[in-house]
Amino acid sequence: MSDSEDDISTSSTSTAVRGSETMVTGSKTFEELGVCEPLVLACQQMGFTKPTQIQQESIPMALAGRDIIGLAQTGSGKTAAFAIPILQSLLDNPAPLFGLVLAPTRYDIPTHTSTRWGS
Repeated sequence: MSDSEDDISTSSTSTAVRGSETMVTGSKTFEELGVCEPLVLACQQMGFTKPTQIQQESIPMALAGRDIIGLAQTGSGKTAAFAIPILQSLLDNPAPLFGLVLAPTRYDIPTHTSTRWGS
């Protein structure tokens, strides 16, 4: 992470990440972040061409098993930033209960999450 005011310090067990809805210069692909091929194809089908900043900073850490707290503007790709690693882990090791997602109680956020990524 850079030393910009948008970054938050990290610890060895969990990470907090802030990002904006813009893409980072020299942005990576989902493949370069470690996302598996079936999910890369699913992202492409959903119209995700390049990872956003919040996705670039959080997906590799989440895939490595770190806890993530993501802070970014509406529309920045936070939902995909947490859903992609969860789905990838479930593809690798199916389990009935796996992840805990905390969302504001506003109607639109939980509805968006369940509609876009399933229940």
